[in-house]
Amino acid sequence: RVTVPGVVVAAGADTRVLVPRLAAVGAVRLQALELRPGRDRPVPARVVFTGVRGTPDPTFHRDLDASLVDPAGGPDIDLHSETFAGGPAQGNVVVLGTEAVTVQVHPGAYELVATRGPEYGVQRVRLKVTAGRRQRATFRLRHLLDPVDTLSADFHVHSARSFDASAPLRDRVTSFAAEGVEVMVATDHDMHTDYAPVIAALGLGSRITSIVGD
Repeated sequence: RVTVPGVVVAAGADTRVLVPRLAAVGAVRLQALELRPGRDRPVPARVVFTGVRGTPDPTFHRDLDASLVDPAGGPDIDLHSETFAGGPAQGNVVVLGTEAVTVQVHPGAYELVATRGPEYGVQRVRLKVTAGRRQRATFRLRHLLDPVDTLSADFHVHSARSFDASAPLRDRVTSFAAEGVEVMVATDHDMHTDYAPVIAALGLGSRITSIVGD
């Protein structure tokens, strides 16, 4: 991570910014499987990266910081969430659907913890990331609880279609599926959002369903 001195952008003019050379990174390919008799199958999951042995926690999907500065002396406004939202990796968390996801990480030692809501077990993996190399982390989670006549649901879900949220529909679906939520009710402001086509496109119809709310 490097810091570029403050830049003044003038209306109607191009502004050149010189970015110093960045350090090389490594990559980690992530996938979660559900332990089943015969053959394991891919399952949505949530993976938390924590740096160990002096390595800081990663900050995914924040390739640059951008703020709007008020010349009159008002507070700075962080433009990150509105401008650069989206993607399976945010902060130090990666959410997985049924497909493998590869993320770039600075070299160092990390502990990865995979979960899928309260019905599944937890798996921890430690690995060392080397610059220019790709590691593989495959988690195998066991379904421990199956409550009878019970569903996990969230009845108030906002997406980027609301003025007060920034998550695209695809990422909303993946994040809820990764947490083991089975029903999501869309309640965007002044918008009837239908997640069903997104759920179908992600191949998650057997894991989660949606209701169009208001």
